[in-house]
Amino acid sequence: FSDGNLSNISCESYVEEEKICGADLGDASHLLVRSSGELGEVNESSIWIKLVDNTGAPPTFTFGSGSLAFRDENPNPGILSGTANITVAKPEPRDIEAYRIYFMSERGKLMQQVLEGGRNSWIAEVAATGSDVSATMPASAVIPGEATRLVAIAVNANGLGPAGRGIEIQDVGLRLGE
Repeated sequence: FSDGNLSNISCESYVEEEKICGADLGDASHLLVRSSGELGEVNESSIWIKLVDNTGAPPTFTFGSGSLAFRDENPNPGILSGTANITVAKPEPRDIEAYRIYFMSERGKLMQQVLEGGRNSWIAEVAATGSDVSATMPASAVIPGEATRLVAIAVNANGLGPAGRGIEIQDVGLRLGE
C-alpha cells in the first residue's frame, strides 16, 4: 500500500465507496490478508489480493506497443500454442479484473476463434494481479482466416476495454515449411 493505512484492520468484511472497513483506500492497489489466531499472525499464510474498483463501466486502459509478447510453439501451419506474456501498466488501473487474448484482423476487427462446442470467443484469459502476467494458449488454437494479429484486452464485469494494435501473428508452422 502506498501509505500503510490498511495494515492492521480488524473488522467484519464490508466495503464502502473508496473505503474498506472505514479505512481510506487512497492510492492502494492491493489488500494484504493474513491469518491470525490465539498465537498471533501467521505470515506464511499471507496473500495479496488486487483491489478491483467496479466503476460500472468497462476498463478504459489500452495497451501500448511492447505490452504483449507471444512465441508460437506449434509446428503445424495455421495453429498456435504457447504462452502470451502481458506487461501491465504500473500501477495497474483498479478497474481491470482480467486480460483476454483475441485474434484480430488487420483492420482491427476482433475475430472469433474456431470453436468446438460452447467455448468462449477469446483464446485465453488471465486474472489481473497488479504485476505482469502470462496467459497459456490452448494446445491447438486454429487461426481464423482473416486474423493477422493477437491482441490483449483489459476486461471487467462490465465488459471489454478498447483494443490496442496488438502484435503480428508469427506462425512457426508457416516458417518451417519455407
